[in-house]
Amino acid sequence: MELPRIIPGHWDTVSGHEMALTYAEKGRSNLAMGGLTDLGLANAVFIVSRNDVRLIDYQTAAKERIRWLSVQLALAYGALEAVGAVRSSNWNEGDDPEMQSAFEAVDAVLAGRSK
Repeated sequence: MELPRIIPGHWDTVSGHEMALTYAEKGRSNLAMGGLTDLGLANAVFIVSRNDVRLIDYQTAAKERIRWLSVQLALAYGALEAVGAVRSSNWNEGDDPEMQSAFEAVDAVLAGRSK
């Protein structure tokens, strides 16, 4: 798997890049507490008592989930950029109205990213 060239700074070291590749290959269910939704895990971290012995388990699961989500977001933006490249090289305005709408949605997402 290849990571996009524009990547978050937390994986611009060799060890960070290797960690990002590891997270790119994992599925959500392979993470700690992977059976919980993102919101469910966030809620569990918030609710667990600071004196509860499970606190470190929830915090570790949340840390892994944030790293995984970061990598997934970067991969999604990379895919959107690839779609934009296809648009600019292989597509003519007016070819397909549905494709035009899809490309405009991609443009809007990518424009929001640059802000």
